[in-house]
Amino acid sequence: MDFFMNYIFLPFAALLILFLTIALGAIPAGAVEGGRKGVVWATLLTMAIIGAIYAGFGYMIWDVAFYRSSDWPTSTGAYIGFALAVVCIAICPIHTLLTGSSRAQFLRDMAPRVQPFIERHFAAIDKDGNGVIIEAELKQALSSLGLDSEEMATLRHIKNELSEIGHVIGTYTTTSVISMPMGSSGTMVMPTTTTHNVYGISANDLPGYPARVVEKYKHW
Repeated sequence: MDFFMNYIFLPFAALLILFLTIALGAIPAGAVEGGRKGVVWATLLTMAIIGAIYAGFGYMIWDVAFYRSSDWPTSTGAYIGFALAVVCIAICPIHTLLTGSSRAQFLRDMAPRVQPFIERHFAAIDKDGNGVIIEAELKQALSSLGLDSEEMATLRHIKNELSEIGHVIGTYTTTSVISMPMGSSGTMVMPTTTTHNVYGISANDLPGYPARVVEKYKHW
């Protein structure tokens, strides 16, 4: 049991937590409306909040795991937890800061192509004829429509930017379990429920899309 905990479960749990922390960095990385300053301030705020939480957990885990068996003070766990949170959260925002300008220009260039393309192919993409194009229909169109390379690039862009072009047409929830290692005391299991939006594109979404792109990325 000790071998499983020390060499399998704990390393796996640590890697999972680090991966989730990197994914958490996508939240401040998405604060592009404020430009570079907006991303930086959102990142610093997230680092402060999550870093404090990780510092607290790091302190407790270090205290439990190395109580009276290490020359390092128990505050070491807090420092390590905070440092890991800061480093992992910074990955996505740094990518945004490095590529934000080129990404904004790409979106501004592509935006005017969306409406004429969808209007021209709406009936072929909207298989069920309900007036709303969903992700599954866009995926099917990628393999079924006979498009040239430029049109295919536009269709991929529409699929990738579905949530920005369209609107919410429904929601669904998923439940997952996060296990937090607590040293020799075992683990703490935390169930989490996440709500996901389902997006679709109707004809009414198309005219305002270019203006929304310009407004969102006006500071880049």
